[in-house]
Amino acid sequence: MELNVKEHLNNLIEALMALSPSRNYVTQFLMMLPQDYPTLYDAYPEILRDEEIRNILTQSFGISLGAKIDAGYGFGNQIRDFISRIFTALEDEKVRNALNELLQNVRREPIPNLCKEWAELRLRGVSMEPTYGRDSLRVFRLLAETKEPWEYRCDLSDMISKTGINEATMRRIIELMDRFRLIEKDDIGGKEGYRIASKIRAYVQDLIKEQV
Repeated sequence: MELNVKEHLNNLIEALMALSPSRNYVTQFLMMLPQDYPTLYDAYPEILRDEEIRNILTQSFGISLGAKIDAGYGFGNQIRDFISRIFTALEDEKVRNALNELLQNVRREPIPNLCKEWAELRLRGVSMEPTYGRDSLRVFRLLAETKEPWEYRCDLSDMISKTGINEATMRRIIELMDRFRLIEKDDIGGKEGYRIASKIRAYVQDLIKEQV
């Protein structure tokens, strides 16, 4: 029987895609670390309420379980590093196009940009938060539409004045968006400010069009 190399290559691509946190519950958990225990318990109860799975996380994956859950330096962290490498490789449009052309007769769908797909899932997760989801999208849009004096960045005072959201609520929104790795603190000139996270800036406009 003739070996179908393209099918084997496609199997490899499918296996790599299956590791993406946008498609895998366990790697999603790993990529959200570090986080406070209560926060992660609310988000991933099926993982943290099961003693057997908790033991696997600590003994096999090297996850540190405490008031804050950390990826540690073991197998779990190695998986995170590997996924980051997959993200980097498949962010390159030339790489995806070459693979899609080669595998066009064996794939049903084109190979996606997994980093962008993960960003879309996180923004969707924020939008579904029952208390602050809607206002979080308003804040994300404000940052996305800000061009001057710094692209995708606003002082906290401007975030409050331009949205009409009070400071207490704004800080809860900031905490939520930071938890989902959508924004990062960016103080300039002694003024507290926030900016869209560096790893998703390339996709900001697409995220706005598709989800906001």
